[in-house]
Amino acid sequence: MRPVRLAVTALVLCWSSLASAQGTVQKSFAVQLFEPAIGVGTDTFFSVEGPGVAEHLGFGVGLVLNYQHKPLVLYRQEKQGSVTGGFDIKNAQEVVLVENQMTSNIVGALGLHFKWLHAQIGLDLPVNLVVKGSEVNDQGTTSGTFSAAGVGDLRMQLKAMIIRDLAGFSLSFSPILTFPTGKKDGYGGDPNVSFRPRVVAGFTWKNLFTAVDVGYLFREASTLFSSEVGHQLLFGAGVGYRIHPRFTALAELSGRSGFGTKSGCTKNPTTGQTECADTSSTDLDAHPLELDLGGRVNVAAGMDLTVGAGFGLVKAIGSPQFRLLAGFRWAPDFKDTDGDGIPDVKDKCPTQKEDKDGFQDEDGCPDPDNDQDLI
Repeated sequence: MRPVRLAVTALVLCWSSLASAQGTVQKSFAVQLFEPAIGVGTDTFFSVEGPGVAEHLGFGVGLVLNYQHKPLVLYRQEKQGSVTGGFDIKNAQEVVLVENQMTSNIVGALGLHFKWLHAQIGLDLPVNLVVKGSEVNDQGTTSGTFSAAGVGDLRMQLKAMIIRDLAGFSLSFSPILTFPTGKKDGYGGDPNVSFRPRVVAGFTWKNLFTAVDVGYLFREASTLFSSEVGHQLLFGAGVGYRIHPRFTALAELSGRSGFGTKSGCTKNPTTGQTECADTSSTDLDAHPLELDLGGRVNVAAGMDLTVGAGFGLVKAIGSPQFRLLAGFRWAPDFKDTDGDGIPDVKDKCPTQKEDKDGFQDEDGCPDPDNDQDLI
């Protein structure tokens, strides 16, 4: 029976002289759970995605930087005899597997519309600039320092709107496919392709907008000591308020539930395979939960700067003690509603076509009376 987890961002292990079976130490999974929202709309948050898509052939690109502190910590306690007793974290030894991690994400999206179809294709390439921590042997003791860097797993989004602004409500299907481009021995990514079908719902009312994302992660399992991390339920919710035409306040809650996570895993010396005794859907290690707060500033037409900070609410694998993030996005708006060759962002009369008569043709408004003599 495994002890209840008591520490934020922690993998808590109670080590016993009876538990002499060798645990399996792997780094073939991503400790970085923050994945920036892919999209160009103003209904996106930090990682929570809104239901909107880019205009037809509209595009956006961005760069997001985030730092997380202690996303993976081991609390090790030696016990003699039965391992069914309580876990005393005050007497446990803290071993930081990953202490510092800085990641940049290059994101982009392109809108594709055809008749009733309003879709978007998006990409996200994470790059782990710094991943530092400790090397740990299969007994849970430190055996040196650890440092890594490299590309993470590439994400590809295929998004289509199901309901488009029905009294402020929108709904999209936004599955994501990830490819194992990450470094497998440095907590850089999963060992194989993963698939995440997701539903994204959103509601807008005046200056207030909200979004809820729900999905499921199908992935190849990875083993860390006596836990096996497998499929996960994904969820997130965000709320935003446009305080000023150029400033929006943002708040989001995001997390995962590892109902496919297993515990009591040991390596069979005969077959060489990892065998797990129980499914640990109640273990806190399997349920990271994070709160992020911040805002977005429109610095120029089509250019936004987003900043935020957050922390893990539940002590679990991949839930940091704190996180800092900043992102820049460029999404030029070439939409021309009236088709007069002047984009709406520069058109003073976006629904009235410029008459191109040589008089104030740059403002986008028709000029029926150029000399203003009322005739």
